[in-house]
Formats: sequence, C-alpha cells, structure tokens
Amino acid sequence: MTLTELVIDMKRIEKRLLVFEEKYGLLSRDFYTAMLNGELTEFDAIDEIRFDFLRWLGAYKLWIHRETEYCRLLTERPVPYYVRSRVKSTLPVYA
Repeated sequence: MTLTELVIDMKRIEKRLLVFEEKYGLLSRDFYTAMLNGELTEFDAIDEIRFDFLRWLGAYKLWIHRETEYCRLLTERPVPYYVRSRVKSTLPVYA
C-alpha cells in the first residue's frame, strides 16, 4: 500500500473503532491491553459483547498493522517527499 492508501485505510478503521469506544466508554488501546491481559473474560458468555469484542480486537489489530507499515514507509523516505508527491500537480509553474 502507498502512504496515502494507508492513511485513508487507517481513518476508515478509526471510524469503526470509534463506534466501539463510544459504546463501551474505553479507548481501543486500553481495550486491547485488557484483552491481552485476559481482563475481560467475564464477558465471554454474553454473545453480543463477545462478538463486539472480537470485531473490535480484529479492527484494532488491523489498525496496528497499518500504523506499523505507515511508520516503515516514513523511515524509507522523508515527509517532504510524500507531501511533494501530493502537491506536485497543484504547484505553479514558473518560466
């Protein structure tokens, strides 16, 4: 994926994460930590919550993966490179 595609996809994922964060009153990073530490097992018996948690966990893992790739691309080329590539067509041409 290109840097631009990653940003667009990360924002799309963040919209999905926001639904869960608002529903359960918890930021995704804290939910993720609690899941990894086994702190939410008491909700395993409740189908709706378990299903939400699985979708939330999957979306957050995907976001982490995209963020890792985004950071990797930024180490390959400096930020101005990416900005130039996006604004190149809108820059005035001087003779």
